[in-house]
Amino acid sequence: MTQSTSQSVTEQELQKLEVRLEELVNSIERLKEENRSLRNQQDSLVSERANLIEKNETARTRVEAMINRLKAMEQGAYTFWTRNIWLPAPRMSAKPCLHRPTC
Repeated sequence: MTQSTSQSVTEQELQKLEVRLEELVNSIERLKEENRSLRNQQDSLVSERANLIEKNETARTRVEAMINRLKAMEQGAYTFWTRNIWLPAPRMSAKPCLHRPTC
């Protein structure tokens, strides 16, 4: 090969390397931006998750408190029912009592 031919081959190889290097640099920049975006999205999702966990715990506490109040009300109603309704009423007249079974 002549010096001119070898120089043109070297020039072509250098141009190919330059193009490939530019492609790699662009890919790196694109990946850096994508990585930055994904990290921001992850931070946002972690924050949202923590907020939802807190709301869930608050709701759970409120529901448990409601259940306990309902149980207390139920127990109070049962106690009232057994103490006040089913006890025989004092007889005041000779008329039959129709609303209580033990009259």
